[in-house]
Amino acid sequence: MRRMKKRVLTRFAAFILTAAVAAGIWTADVSAQQAMIWGDLTGDGIVAVSDALAALRAAVGLTVLSDDSFAAADVDGSGTVTTTDALLILRRGVGLIAAFPVEKSEWQVKSLTAETVEITGYAKTPPALLSIPAEIGGKQVVSIGASAFEGRQEITEAIFPEGLTSLGDRAFADCSNLTAVSIPVSLVNFGQDAINFDQITSYEYTGVKRGLDLSYYQGTVDFSAIKASGIDFVILRAGYGDRSDQKDSKFEEYYANAKAAGLNVGAYWHSYAGVNGLRPDVVEDAKLEAQMFLEAIKGKQFEYPVYMDFESKKQISAFTRRQLTDAVIASLTELENAGYYVGLYCNSYWIDDVLYKNDLIAYDKWLAHYADFPCYRNEYGGVWQYSQTGSCPGIAGKVDLDYSYRDYPTIIKEAHLNGF
Repeated sequence: MRRMKKRVLTRFAAFILTAAVAAGIWTADVSAQQAMIWGDLTGDGIVAVSDALAALRAAVGLTVLSDDSFAAADVDGSGTVTTTDALLILRRGVGLIAAFPVEKSEWQVKSLTAETVEITGYAKTPPALLSIPAEIGGKQVVSIGASAFEGRQEITEAIFPEGLTSLGDRAFADCSNLTAVSIPVSLVNFGQDAINFDQITSYEYTGVKRGLDLSYYQGTVDFSAIKASGIDFVILRAGYGDRSDQKDSKFEEYYANAKAAGLNVGAYWHSYAGVNGLRPDVVEDAKLEAQMFLEAIKGKQFEYPVYMDFESKKQISAFTRRQLTDAVIASLTELENAGYYVGLYCNSYWIDDVLYKNDLIAYDKWLAHYADFPCYRNEYGGVWQYSQTGSCPGIAGKVDLDYSYRDYPTIIKEAHLNGF
């Protein structure tokens, strides 16, 4: 008896749908609507017969859907809207099915575009290890919505996939047992109180390359042990100042041994421009420092950028913001004109308060900010020096540790820069 009722109801609803289209009584402007959930083309928060009518009109070419409505209508995940989608929406609207083929019952989602969705919650009790999927129903998960998991005490660890870009306000607020997160390179937008980072004790960054930077202070270094530990790159101090005799005493040795161990290599030059008492013009002196840098790295190949390092407190007190910004640009231009992929090393105070950062957008940054989580949200680019008290096999004592967010070896080699 129940099966017969369902068949009758389905036929009756299909008859209404066909008759409505034939009579032309469904005239709502679907393109003006915004889909909020799967099957909700009209944006009213529910799946109803009217949504099925809209999907059918689109399927037979009577209506052109907006991206949002198209995303909501493609409930079978085929990549297009057909009469099959219209029938599925109708069946959902009249209560014959509980979920569409694209839906996973535990994940609550909202369509953003035809290809992307946002997770808005979890229908069941979440597992302790919450692994966010990269795709749901063939559509990429790009964000987690506001308050999606707020207060879910069950969660102890969250793994975010590559491709996820945003966490909404309070997405994981008051998850007091959440102490471990895995953060991909793509995740750069964090809403207010998205996560209580103060309580996170374990961070894993995915999609990044691990590196460290070295100068003669590290003494004897076993580069094979560094490579075996999982380090991908090293950035070596080539020297400092505006004289050729200020080349780092370990630079040649470190360069040769790092290359022999199969590590990718970058280099930096520490600036004292304008404060050594000999050349008070900071811009001209910075250019001279860059020339000394070029002399030191001549004939070598670098898979990572060559950086000018600006961090002197004396420079801050001696020169204006305009003068220091011009000095940075002058030194980097000198290196760039010589065929190098260049970058600026400084700390977060320099980039935010000492320099005109908008004048330096064209240059990659290697930013020193000593924290578990980068407050600058990666927008300054390139490389993040996240610790100055790290440790690594092959090195006695403390060492600076870095993450790289860009595939510099490929970028540099394809552009035939840095000696390649």
